[in-house]
Amino acid sequence: MTAAATAAKKLRELLGPYRNGPCPVSVRYRNGEAIAELRLGDEWCVTPDDDLISSLNDWLKPENVEIVYA
Repeated sequence: MTAAATAAKKLRELLGPYRNGPCPVSVRYRNGEAIAELRLGDEWCVTPDDDLISSLNDWLKPENVEIVYA
């Protein structure tokens, strides 16, 4: 399994229990050569929850997780 496939699987596992909520999820990817932002489909909108945010922070480091209230 590639690193990208492993990361996608982990993201599905973390977001899965919180799906069907009101908050859209975007993934921002950046490396030395490219920057991209991808908004996940409506079926991946989540209910924000302390456990979800904590899990994302543990996996991605807190400086890489951003909650935007609009």
